[in-house]
Amino acid sequence: MSAVAKPKVETKGETKTLITMMLAGVSSIAAQTCTHPIETVKARMQISSEAGRKNAGNYNSIGSTFKAVISKEGFGGLYKGISAAYARELIYSSLRLGLYEPFKKIFGGEGKNVPMWKKFISGSSAGLVAAATANPVDYLKIRMQNWEGESKSVVWHAKTVFSEAGILGFYRGVQITMVRAMIINGTKLSTYDQIKSSLKASGIKDGLLLQFCCSMIAGFFMASVSAPFDLCRTRVFSQDAKNPKYTGLIDCLTKTVKNEGVKGLYKGFVPMWGRMGPFTVIQLVTWEQLRKSMGIKAL
Repeated sequence: MSAVAKPKVETKGETKTLITMMLAGVSSIAAQTCTHPIETVKARMQISSEAGRKNAGNYNSIGSTFKAVISKEGFGGLYKGISAAYARELIYSSLRLGLYEPFKKIFGGEGKNVPMWKKFISGSSAGLVAAATANPVDYLKIRMQNWEGESKSVVWHAKTVFSEAGILGFYRGVQITMVRAMIINGTKLSTYDQIKSSLKASGIKDGLLLQFCCSMIAGFFMASVSAPFDLCRTRVFSQDAKNPKYTGLIDCLTKTVKNEGVKGLYKGFVPMWGRMGPFTVIQLVTWEQLRKSMGIKAL
């Protein structure tokens, strides 16, 4: 019996880019579904002990935060903002993963022995475009995750933001989002791509185990370099629009260090890594396997 032929997909041009974007969105939604609760915990911990803020629960540790959210808001409280998170992944992750290879081509990073700095610039550029495009749903997601009252729909939050600040209200903190995305995406994809290429060159066969290991390493580096920017994004997005505490990234970094010390910039790091590690593994491994099933070359 002859083997079933794998589907053939155009490997150049718009067809490949659109399909890889679509597959990136699907894999990212799967990852978000699995890791959303720990991301909610991370977001709550990032606003704990913030100057001028009174929290409804004890958000000083992973355990106490889980307990506080569930006891006051039910298990569903851990999934606050999931609708906005799905919309974000469909836009943000589709673009930041799907545009990586086109940007590598633009920067002359095709073929073997591509310098890591070209991979970083390619990933950062894709992250910049994705973050600028997805900021409105990213803002709504974090606002919903840190909403400590009765759950409200994404439409309710969108109407509230619009009534407070108009269209520009959805782009509050966009500079922080773009800087964070450039660092995260540049670090994640360049690290994953570089480590995977090096291990393959040493004779290790591409497959699930290799993809898993490379994803875990990329997730750790990503969390380590982006934690301060992630914290500032959460705080700027969660502040009262009528009485904002921060004017931007530098202001938030400065005030956080002044009030909480340098360690304050890494508040929520453990759940952040606890989310980014599994998220990166599920996202990239699923993306690679979906690409394979469609006959598209692995990253």
